[in-house]
Amino acid sequence: MLGPIDPSVNGPLNPAIPGVPGPNAKVPVSVEYVNAYIEMANKDFGITDQRNMTDILLHLSEKIHPLTLGQVYKSKSQIQILARKLMKWQHLEQDKEDAIVKFLCSESGSHDYSIRRKEASKSLGLPVEKPSMDEYNIIKAIYDDISKELELDVPFNPAIILNGLDSVPYSFRRGIIESLENGTDVFIRGGTFERQVLPTPPGVPPQITLNDNRTLEGWQHEI
Repeated sequence: MLGPIDPSVNGPLNPAIPGVPGPNAKVPVSVEYVNAYIEMANKDFGITDQRNMTDILLHLSEKIHPLTLGQVYKSKSQIQILARKLMKWQHLEQDKEDAIVKFLCSESGSHDYSIRRKEASKSLGLPVEKPSMDEYNIIKAIYDDISKELELDVPFNPAIILNGLDSVPYSFRRGIIESLENGTDVFIRGGTFERQVLPTPPGVPPQITLNDNRTLEGWQHEI
């Protein structure tokens, strides 16, 4: 399954999630959502005056830190470069490559939009091969194995993981890249879930929150 490549920026300067305490309670900033905000003001509302556009940008920078906005711009440039690197083996004409990059990076919506075989073939003009039933069974078996390893059918709920305890260490496998010759690389997230009781005024029931003290997040190589 193919999908758009619109990255989200995560960092300590991202906007905080209202009402959620903790240093990791940040809102991911989607690269294309920032661009859509500017395009909406310009195209849908017809705001073209330089002073008005400046006010819009200033208002945006009040909600999202300017350094995060700079990271958004950098991420957009990087993802376009990556898209071209991924397509260099297709030996496409420049105008066709430009159209595909534009579609994947900005025109196809958020990254939860699925581009299936028919659209990839007819709309993007990509060489798509439909698997035979034997090939499909192999693909399905590989998917089922990865799904089991990544626990894709298990809802992520820190409260259930804590199960009434005050502190529980955790480690999750969030991504896998496997190779016949070079072993396996696994993206692992680890740390400790902690139950914290926040102080409240007399007569008010205690407020309980869950903290995610993350100590590990990155790729590890396995033989």
